[in-house]
Amino acid sequence: LNTRLIKVDGQYEVKLASTNNVLEEDLPYLKEFTYEGHKIRVTRGDFAFAMDEVVKNLKLAKQYAANDTQKEMLEHYVKNFLTGDMEAHKNAMKKWITDINPAIETNIGYIETYLDPLGVRAEYEGFVSVVNKEISKLFGKLVDRAEELIAFLPWSKEFEKDKFHRPDFTSLDILAFACSGTPIGINLPNYDDIRENLGYKNVDLGNVYPKPIYENIQFMRDETKDVYFKYSKDALTLVVALHELLGHGTGKLLTKDVETGKCNFDFD
Repeated sequence: LNTRLIKVDGQYEVKLASTNNVLEEDLPYLKEFTYEGHKIRVTRGDFAFAMDEVVKNLKLAKQYAANDTQKEMLEHYVKNFLTGDMEAHKNAMKKWITDINPAIETNIGYIETYLDPLGVRAEYEGFVSVVNKEISKLFGKLVDRAEELIAFLPWSKEFEKDKFHRPDFTSLDILAFACSGTPIGINLPNYDDIRENLGYKNVDLGNVYPKPIYENIQFMRDETKDVYFKYSKDALTLVVALHELLGHGTGKLLTKDVETGKCNFDFD
């Protein structure tokens, strides 16, 4: 996880995943706080042995970048893993969503929050993949009709994003995916302010779909089994595509600014 809370001798330490490198300018919140009588110190350098390797290889990857957008994205990634600053990762994601139709698709960082009961701390993951151009063309046709399909969704426009951002939607053949559980579809980035205001990407992980074993299919007639076995991947692909495009891609997270009290929706 990108942060860990440790209690030692009655004091708390929040450790940020990053290198231990000495920086010219460190993060402003790396200091000691007091909360309800408890001292809490924020430090970085957690998992430094791994973060050092990540930074080293991201720097090496820059020479293989296909364009300036990818180079800038890698620079922000390096800063994120060097310092633990999530703003640097958000800047990388802003570049990532503008890198349209790459031949090789990658993503790295502390992404999913499923392991944290509060859904705040994120787990490290990274993947490298080759874009399946033929299947991606089909997803492109779905994106072309997205706004037409949105009109049929069973809720009012107040629950949709103020503006539909047409995403880059590709099918990927995964070469390597480092995480505790490989998904079959992704809508990224997970920063809702970026998704809401700038856009996002949808990706389908076409070569990691589970394949049913015919002998293990139960509670179906044989003729139904045949249909299920034949079309299970096609059906699941469509479900994933609609989930990513019309679910994550259109739904609006209703929020209230803790500092100004302003809502992003009509409270009345």
